[in-house]
Amino acid sequence: MKKIVTVALVSILYSCQSVTVKDNTYQISKATVELGTLGEAKSLAGVQNNFETTAYPQLNEKIKVQVNIVPFTKRIHKINTEKALYNQKQMTVKYVDSLPVKPELLSIEIADKNAFINELNSESNQSVLTFIQNNERTSLVSGILTNATPSEIEKIRQADTFYLVQTDKAKYQIALYKEDKKTGLLYIDTNQILGYEISTFCWTETSNRKWQIGDLVSKGHSCSGLTTKKVKEAKEKSLYRM
Repeated sequence: MKKIVTVALVSILYSCQSVTVKDNTYQISKATVELGTLGEAKSLAGVQNNFETTAYPQLNEKIKVQVNIVPFTKRIHKINTEKALYNQKQMTVKYVDSLPVKPELLSIEIADKNAFINELNSESNQSVLTFIQNNERTSLVSGILTNATPSEIEKIRQADTFYLVQTDKAKYQIALYKEDKKTGLLYIDTNQILGYEISTFCWTETSNRKWQIGDLVSKGHSCSGLTTKKVKEAKEKSLYRM
């Protein structure tokens, strides 16, 4: 049994490192991730993806997210099948390429980046902001690709707007709305997440010379405008120039 699991893991690490869905590329790994969390993305020899979660920002306001219902493909089915070999809690999906109606899953990504940035810069997240400043490799899980039950997918179809919210139990969930009325909550089981997207931080200096997050960009993309990848230390005035 151990040999079978090892073979499955090696197969994932070397053949299914990422998958592209609707122009978004999701990293594939055995790491447990959650949408909206912070951590460090790692790669072993450019092959093994991993993500180590380090912080859960406090969300005082709901954050708009985009939710898409995505049909299974051969590649997604392969990833799902291989990951299910070592994750007994993961859904197994019956897939045949010739089926006229394919099984479905969800892609969810943070749509209102400005709202999320405002949360990170808020007073309630000052310790988180300091942590990000002191740990330049910190990134954000900004999108996920996840399995969902048929009933959950039906609830998505019946809603028209979606938000990432933090419940009383300090857990992130997706709030479903229809015509501005809340219709329910969708709990994202981390055992069902197949892949994730990450974004990195761009910094800007305020008028009182404090640094705050000014933008979020996809991993590998450059900061634009007056934002910068690194927080620059304030230059002390030289006594010889006074």
